[in-house]
Amino acid sequence: MIEIISSNEMWTEGRTTIRGTTYKVSFTVAARPNRYGIAGGKVIRLRVRPVNSGIFCIVYDHAWEIKPHTKVAEEILEEIINLFN
Repeated sequence: MIEIISSNEMWTEGRTTIRGTTYKVSFTVAARPNRYGIAGGKVIRLRVRPVNSGIFCIVYDHAWEIKPHTKVAEEILEEIINLFN
């Protein structure tokens, strides 16, 4: 489950722990689904990385920069889409 830590007009910051690793999750949600959102949805920006690492496992900014390549990253993406898209 994603725990929301802070939110402003541009970004929502949160974290989630999966299999003992905590991930920082940052995302932007548009008011309506649109062509720039993930799968045509409302999530237009998404960044995910382990808390103790500077290496992102997911980056989406109106288009894929880093697609999820692990089961954990896919689980986090699925949760974000289910909650906010």
